[in-house]
Amino acid sequence: MTASTKSRAVIDVHAALHTLEGEGFEVARAIPGPGFQSIGPFIMLDHFGPTDYGPGEAKGAPDHPHFGIETLTYMFEGFGLHRDSLGNVSITGPGEAQWMRAGRGIVHDEGADPVARKEGGRSHQPAAW
Repeated sequence: MTASTKSRAVIDVHAALHTLEGEGFEVARAIPGPGFQSIGPFIMLDHFGPTDYGPGEAKGAPDHPHFGIETLTYMFEGFGLHRDSLGNVSITGPGEAQWMRAGRGIVHDEGADPVARKEGGRSHQPAAW
């Protein structure tokens, strides 16, 4: 049997912990969870949405630091805005990813893009770090 055809058993299934982050948006946090702190390279695995926002309702995570980690955000729906203390600014759309390497330290701000903040819209994304 090759590695691609070998079957593997599921060891554990658990529900994600629901919490609020940033300006008060809901996050389903799969890692860390009951009984474990991290898995492989991941110290956190979050899922945001899908969430529908009305005009002026979109929330984000204003300036906050990261140190010595990398973050990866993938957009299923909506548009996310990233800004950081190194001067980087980007908007990530459906099917796109935003990868940040924090290195010796970085402060970043993430949330809905300006159009979604003003007009409303739908956001759906997982993120890992």
